[in-house]
Amino acid sequence: MGINALKMLKYKNEYEQFMNRHPKLSVFLEAVSREGIQTGTVIEARVTMPDGKDYVSNIKLTDQDVKLIQDLKSDGLGGN
Repeated sequence: MGINALKMLKYKNEYEQFMNRHPKLSVFLEAVSREGIQTGTVIEARVTMPDGKDYVSNIKLTDQDVKLIQDLKSDGLGGN
């Protein structure tokens, strides 16, 4: 399965617009990136629906997860 360059460009543009609409996320991600993601880091996500229902989950990063994140960043696919 090959990479569709037009779709990648579309998603890049949509990602940039998303980050512009939510500037606090960019500041947060930059701070986390400066600190450095390490094996054992826990990433937690919480989603609160308009009716107040919460969904929460987390993952603890493995060596393979950290390598993937580093590879994405070095390839220019990891955001900032």
